[in-house]
Amino acid sequence: MQTKLQNLTVKDLMHSDWISLSPNMSLNDALKALTQTQQNAAAVVNKQDEILGFISEQDILRGLWSEEFNNDNQLLVSDLMQMQFTSVKKDQTIFDITEFFVVDKNKLFNVNDSGMLTSMNYQSYPERLRVAFSHNQAVMPVVENEKLIGMLSQNAIANFIAA
Repeated sequence: MQTKLQNLTVKDLMHSDWISLSPNMSLNDALKALTQTQQNAAAVVNKQDEILGFISEQDILRGLWSEEFNNDNQLLVSDLMQMQFTSVKKDQTIFDITEFFVVDKNKLFNVNDSGMLTSMNYQSYPERLRVAFSHNQAVMPVVENEKLIGMLSQNAIANFIAA
């Protein structure tokens, strides 16, 4: 399986028909767009398809939930989009990207970047793997020359592996 994933690139699994959102959209309109297309996140782009941010269904729901407590609040996508996100290039290997999606290496390997031991508690590899889940986004924009060309989802990788 590892060899198969090392030979596969982002362009092989990315979706080029993934929707993008405008920064000026209301949160209600953004949520409708995501649910109608059965997507859980989108890049926020300007008219030149340059990525300005990234917003997830969870971000939007959080904003709509907060509006319940402040009726004067008319939040837009630009108010809640994440400005710090990870994007990928179409020629990166799926093997490397899968690691980003699924594992927190700091929890899995109890050493720092210099190789120094960070914990003296012994846990077996399966015990450490069980809690080493990633909190990273489950969808990443695919960017070429600072422009959005597609999206890669954790789900696309799971479907490929399952097949």
